[in-house]
Order: sequence, then structure tokens, then C-alpha cells
Amino acid sequence: MSEKTAERRWREGDMVRIVRQPPNQWAQVVGEVGFVDEVLFEPYVQVQCLRIGGARSGCGGVPDDCLEAVTDPLWIAAKEAYQKEIERNIEESRKFAERVDARIEAIAARHGVTPETAEAIHREIRDFIADIVENGPRGPR
Repeated sequence: MSEKTAERRWREGDMVRIVRQPPNQWAQVVGEVGFVDEVLFEPYVQVQCLRIGGARSGCGGVPDDCLEAVTDPLWIAAKEAYQKEIERNIEESRKFAERVDARIEAIAARHGVTPETAEAIHREIRDFIADIVENGPRGPR
């Protein structure tokens, strides 16, 4: 049986509170509430901590014996709000990528080049602008 099956105490998605300071964490995390984002190597689980309203608070690997179950509806709602925000961000990113692809195809057609060529030119210009932002107009010193 793999470590990600029933023999483990926590499963992905379980709501938990950190009740003991994990020996691997320098930040004080006792009292943080979140959900098990991933079951890691024994005895650690990746905890995505939350704030009320669904905002992300932080995350990290926590030994499973430092956790207790949370059933408070307020925290379950915070997890649902967080997940909805992630879904919304993924959808916005998908729409943005479609918009960029359509624009690149239109520019490529207008200038008689392939979309791959137009995209390569775009990347070079973007990298050049990033260099100017990072190093100033005269370049690295």
C-alpha cells in the first residue's frame, strides 16, 4: 500500500489546525488553519493555510502529529472561497492565453510571418524591456 492511501492519518483536502510547533518550521505556526494540499513523505503533509474569506496565508510541510481536524463551518467556507478563487484565476489565465494567441496570429498574418516567428519576436522584445527595467537604459554596468 502506498503512503498516500488509507494507512495515512490525513488525506488531501482534510481541514486541519496546527496545534504543535513543527520542528522543521522556524516561523510560529501554531493555531494556523488550512487544508492538506498534498500528502508528502512520512510523516509530513503539505498544509495550505488560509485566512477567513479564503485568502491564502502560507503553506509548508508539517508532521501529521502536529495537526488536529477542523470541522468549523467558517473554515470550510474559507477553503471553498479559496478554491473558487483558484478556479477563477485559472479561467482568467486561460482566457488571457487565448487572447494572446489570437493577437499573435493576427499580427503574424498582418506582417506575413508565422505565428511562431511573431511569438519569437515578442519574446525578444519582452526580454529586452525586462533588461531595461532591471539594468536601466544603458544596460548592465
